[in-house]
Amino acid sequence: MEEENVKLCNIFISYQWKSQSNVKKIYAELEALEGLNVFMDIYKIKAGNNLYASLASNIQQADVILACVSRDYVKSKNCEREIIYADAFNKPIIPLYIEKIPIPELGSIGFVLVRERFCSFYRNQNVFENFSESVELKDLLDGIYSIIKNKSIPVATPLKKKTIAYAIDEENVSQAVVNFRIDLPLDQPSLKPSSSDIQSQRDSKDSKKIESVTKKAPKLPLATNKNNSFNFLEIHPVIKELKFLIHPNILLDPVGDRGVFLNNSNLKRGGESYYPPVGWIRYGLNVKLIFNNNTKWLAKDGNKDEWAVVYNGFKNNPMKIELNQKLIDPFNRKFKPQLKKSNNLEFTNTMDVNPNSDGFNKSCDIGIICSAKPEIAEMKTDTFVLNNKKYKMLLQCRANPTKIRIPQTNKELRIINSPVFIRPYGILLKEI
Repeated sequence: MEEENVKLCNIFISYQWKSQSNVKKIYAELEALEGLNVFMDIYKIKAGNNLYASLASNIQQADVILACVSRDYVKSKNCEREIIYADAFNKPIIPLYIEKIPIPELGSIGFVLVRERFCSFYRNQNVFENFSESVELKDLLDGIYSIIKNKSIPVATPLKKKTIAYAIDEENVSQAVVNFRIDLPLDQPSLKPSSSDIQSQRDSKDSKKIESVTKKAPKLPLATNKNNSFNFLEIHPVIKELKFLIHPNILLDPVGDRGVFLNNSNLKRGGESYYPPVGWIRYGLNVKLIFNNNTKWLAKDGNKDEWAVVYNGFKNNPMKIELNQKLIDPFNRKFKPQLKKSNNLEFTNTMDVNPNSDGFNKSCDIGIICSAKPEIAEMKTDTFVLNNKKYKMLLQCRANPTKIRIPQTNKELRIINSPVFIRPYGILLKEI
C-alpha cells in the first residue's frame, strides 16, 4: 500500500515560451524523481482552469522556484510578475541561465536573481542533447538538495528514480497558458495567435510575426475578480517600485489586496464608523508575520478586540524615504510599522471629545494624526510623480478605539498618542 501524506518538495518552473522545448527536458528529469512535485503550467493547467489563481497558488506552495532565464525571459512582463510574486513570499529561487546575460541586462528581476545561487546552462551548448547525464543537471540537483536541507523538508537525498512510470499529458493545453507565456493579454480572444503563429514562435529564431500580434494588444488592465480581490499578479507600477526601493517583503499579503470598494455609510469597525476608501486600490501588508497570527483587531464582526479604521497620509514623497520610515525597521530591515508622532502642537491643549476614548475630556496632546475619512487624509497628503503619472498614497490602519482622540477644534481628525495603538495593514493608491 502506498504511504499517504508523503511530504514532497514542490518545485515551480518559471519560463518563457520560446525556451519551452528545453524546459520540458528539465521538467521530465525532475518529475521522474521520487520526492519532487514539479509544476510546469502546460502540464498542470488545463483549459477552463483559472490561470492566475493556479499560478499564484502553486507559487505560494512552492519550496523552490526554478527561473529558466533567457533574453526573452528578461523581456517578459509575465515572467517578471512571477519572480516578483515568488520573492514577495520569500521563496528560494534558482536561476537557470539558458543564455549568457550580463547583470545590467537582467533589468528589474536582476534585483532578485543576482543574490541567488545560479546554474549556468549556457556554457555547454550541447547540454540538452543528453541532459540526464549532464553536469548541469547534477549542479541543479545539488542546489535543490541544499534547499531541501535548509528548509528541513523530510525528503531523502540523493533522490531516486520513481519506480512507477509517470505520464506527461500534453493534450488540452490551456490557451490562456500559451498567451501568458508569450505575453499576450488573456482577455483578448480575437488577438490569440493561430497555431501557425505558435509553431513559428517555437521553432524560429525570427519571431517578428508573433511580435506584430503582441504589439496590437492593448495593455492588460488592473483587474478584479468576482470577489473584488485585486489581481496580485498585475502589480501596480508604484508597488513594483516600492518592491525594490524598500524591501522585497513590502508586498506581503494578497489576501488583503482589494480593487473595488463600495460606498457604504452604515459600516462599523471597532465601534466607530468605517468609511471605505472608494476610488482607491489596496495592497495588503502581511501583519500576521509581526503579530503572530493574532489579528482579532482586524476583525469585521464587532468583537470586543476589533479596532477602528483610520487613514494616515504623507507630507512628502513616500517613494523616497517616508514610507520606508513608517514600515521598515531600520535595524533589521524587516517589516515593522513605526508610525511617528507629529510635531504639530496645535492640539496639545485641545479637549478630546471622543466619548469612547480613555482620554475623554482631557488634552489630546501630540500624536499620530489621522482621519476616519479617506478624503480628509487625502487632502493632507502630497502628490508624487512616477513615470509621468501623478499619484497619492495613504496607509489604511486600524487603531485601538479607546486610544483615539478627537480634537474639539477639528472633529474630522483622529490623534493616536502612541504608535503602539495604530497598525497599518494596507497601502492605498490613487492615480490623480
